[in-house]
Amino acid sequence: MSSPREINPGLERLATKIERASHVTADLVSDVVANGCVRISSLRNDSPAIASLSRLVGGGDWVAAALLLVELELPLWRLRRLLLDDGRWLCTLSRQPELPLGLDQVAEATHPVLSLAILGALIEARRSPDILDDHVSSGTAQIGVGEQAVCPDNFA
Repeated sequence: MSSPREINPGLERLATKIERASHVTADLVSDVVANGCVRISSLRNDSPAIASLSRLVGGGDWVAAALLLVELELPLWRLRRLLLDDGRWLCTLSRQPELPLGLDQVAEATHPVLSLAILGALIEARRSPDILDDHVSSGTAQIGVGEQAVCPDNFA
């Protein structure tokens, strides 16, 4: 990514920890959730998403757990590319995968372990200043119309 990063210094620590890891552990996933995932950290412990994540982590299904983290934390981003090249996985996350790659805003990470490449791309996306546009504390977008804010979920 060409834009400046470093919204949160803790994300740099997580990126380094992921780069240096040789395998995924439950502790690493917990660290990513606690220190790199704003949306997921705000979910209740009894939510279906947290239950699914717990099952995946408990079963050691690290790739599915990493993909679920991306889905939950970055709802406007999509997995664009997974590529194994010379023993390293390249994971590319995209905000607009229908655009040519050169015009798209992407977050990328490489790692010999697929799940760590996915987690690295998640943290890379979170380091982007543009990610703030994706996060709304209530989970509901508000669209400004003139002087009024319209919540698209209130159609009662």
